Amino acid sequence: MTVALIVAAAENDAIGYRGSVPWEVREDLARFRQLTMGHAVIVGAATQRSIVERLGHSLRRRHTVVVSRQLPPSEEPGVTVARTTEEALAEATAYAQQHDDRTVFVAGGASIYEQFIQVTELVYLTRLHMTVTADRFMPSNWLAGFGLVAEHHRQGSGGAEFSFLDYERAS
Repeated sequence: MTVALIVAAAENDAIGYRGSVPWEVREDLARFRQLTMGHAVIVGAATQRSIVERLGHSLRRRHTVVVSRQLPPSEEPGVTVARTTEEALAEATAYAQQHDDRTVFVAGGASIYEQFIQVTELVYLTRLHMTVTADRFMPSNWLAGFGLVAEHHRQGSGGAEFSFLDYERAS
């Protein structure tokens, strides 16, 4: 099973501000959708709340595993609550195996990324070429041990410059 971390981060490794993402880049959202469709996606409770607030529903055509010690079990189809990162990974892996899938995605927030970085093999990073005010950041030196394998520079429809960067854990 491959654990893939997917994240959009500014140059200062900012990923969030006051419970949401401090930018909107449609191309990043499209990439997220394209890469994660049909897969299990592990998120924290705040990230799940942010997704539901933004979309009006949980991620469709994906199995969302929410890591939370306080949320009750989910009644929503396609959403499971796990108490620990180990339980979340086991749930996501079981879903992937049932669907003949080999990739599980980790999609935030900051503490979830930090907890899963050691078991991550692939990173799909949208690097926004800007510095933003934030209260959530990626962990320090989080890309240590990864090598860049693909790089595509783009300018978004809203004018933001960004790059899609793919990393693999170095052998």
